Amino acid sequence: MAATDLAICNMALSRLGANLASSITSPTTKEETQCQAIFDNERDAVLEAHRWGFAEKIATLADSGDTPVGWTYAYTMPSDCLAPRLIYNPNETGEESIYTHDHDRAVRSGKIEFVERIKSDLATRQIWCNLLAAKLIYTATVTDPNLFNAMFTDALADKLASGLAIPLKGSAQLRDTFYQSYLLKIDHSTNAFMGSR
Repeated sequence: MAATDLAICNMALSRLGANLASSITSPTTKEETQCQAIFDNERDAVLEAHRWGFAEKIATLADSGDTPVGWTYAYTMPSDCLAPRLIYNPNETGEESIYTHDHDRAVRSGKIEFVERIKSDLATRQIWCNLLAAKLIYTATVTDPNLFNAMFTDALADKLASGLAIPLKGSAQLRDTFYQSYLLKIDHSTNAFMGSR
């Protein structure tokens, strides 16, 4: 079976014991409407939660020409960047950045630090760091389900089931059960990723 957003939604609905959907692009049922409402956000949340290999990209950052306070360079974030992960120096080996979700500086020995900021126009995301010609490793926004791997699809189905549990089943217990299952799958994926490094 070809991977589709609809198929992933039906995985989630099946786990909930809910009626399956025929379409989420032209919804006519409650199940379809709820799936359409949350699918994109839940997909992006699962992408952001882990460094999925299929969604990882690298790009040389473009200097924005701005002068950031306390930093040397302000780079324009790639337009498809969902989550910045690492910066490394293309001229040296073994140097990587560490990134914190609260966007504060992270200082680690041998690491290149950076922060994510928004330009004063409040419309442009930037990366601030002190490295010339910096390259960014990041999680891209991937919308083609044919690119998803099995572990991601399974985790996304649980995340969707958790988000659908209250509106479709009125069950906080089901919501919590599927959310915990989702977290375990993310933890397993992270441990597998770290073990491969």
